[in-house]
Amino acid sequence: MQPYLALNAIIALSDEADGPFIGEVRVLAGAAAPDGWARCDGQGLAIDEFGDLYSVIGTTYGGDGRKAFALPDLRGRVAIAAGRGPELTTRWLAESGGEMTVALREDQVPTHEHDASIRVATAPGTRSLMASSAGVAISAIGAASQHAVPVVTERIGGSDGHSNLQPYMALTYIIACRGRLPEPD
Repeated sequence: MQPYLALNAIIALSDEADGPFIGEVRVLAGAAAPDGWARCDGQGLAIDEFGDLYSVIGTTYGGDGRKAFALPDLRGRVAIAAGRGPELTTRWLAESGGEMTVALREDQVPTHEHDASIRVATAPGTRSLMASSAGVAISAIGAASQHAVPVVTERIGGSDGHSNLQPYMALTYIIACRGRLPEPD
């Protein structure tokens, strides 16, 4: 699974005329966060300056809880909804995980074979052609002929990881620092 950070997902059922909910996360196509918003880059904020936001997220994403708290860090991560969907793994709020690269294990590769053979042509007479890995000599006796010799290939490949990322476009995640306090459930 690619890197992720679990957040709570909600659907607005009312008009947004009064502004965003404090703690609401949005995606922005620009680099700078608008007034009243901050980038979701893990930065620490002072509790006495952003008390309403602290009352919503607390130290879920870091901080000492006395003077400072941290924002979620979504740089290089995909946001996924916290909770559990049908037949899916439970993801806890602020849980992060995933890997940028993955090296497959042998048991993850479908069963398959590599067939190979060597054609050997001989002239009349007796000739020693080669010895097999089992130590058995392969010889041709008599008239000219051709032989197909089975070959076992060696392991190939390496243990380097390959990219585990879905197609993506980098955008800026921002969090509302000012606005309406969400009503508790």
